Amino acid sequence: MDYTRGEFYLIFFLCPTGGAAINFSLTFQVLDLQVRSIGGAKMRGFPKLISAVLSSLAILVGASAAHAATINLHADFDGLQMTPPNASPAFGAADVTLNDVTGAFSVTTGTYQDLLGGANAVNLNGPAAPGVGGAFIMALTLDTPGAMSGTFSGGGTITAGQITAMSAGDTYLRIISSVYPGGEIRGQLFVVPEPTSAILLGLGGFSVLATARRNRKRTASSW
Repeated sequence: MDYTRGEFYLIFFLCPTGGAAINFSLTFQVLDLQVRSIGGAKMRGFPKLISAVLSSLAILVGASAAHAATINLHADFDGLQMTPPNASPAFGAADVTLNDVTGAFSVTTGTYQDLLGGANAVNLNGPAAPGVGGAFIMALTLDTPGAMSGTFSGGGTITAGQITAMSAGDTYLRIISSVYPGGEIRGQLFVVPEPTSAILLGLGGFSVLATARRNRKRTASSW
């Protein structure tokens, strides 16, 4: 960016946990500030643009901090994710929560259908990327043991290293059946982005563009 008077540096990035982190520094000289817009025209009143940016970021940071400790994750199960893959027609899904400070892990919903054998166990495993086998972390609870379709629940506490792995998508759930003692279906756990962060980021961008457009119109009318 080419500023005639003043400097503005802004770095914004979304964390893999779905929250947001912002690092910005501002050296700002308000002396009839003039900057060049994208179209090459000069734009006056840039302080209002800065104000809109910082106001939007303040809202976003506050909303993200309020939910920073709880991460929502989701997994979809099938036999093709197993190592080695299998042709089981079974499928399932799970939604879980993770406290990234305490390590508390809990299954909020867990379902499976059409196993070729009765379900014997459901486990959390990792660290392991998709397509790679991982070590046993903890056993969860089959609500109807031996059923080919059913639900599961449970939870526990994982270590700091396991929190990092889970946040990065390197843990998975596995359902073991009587036909597949090594696991019939598997579901890799991935973080679900927070919708509020995306919405607030969009609103922030809209306010910046709106302010810039107003300033450009005022500048054009003054020429």
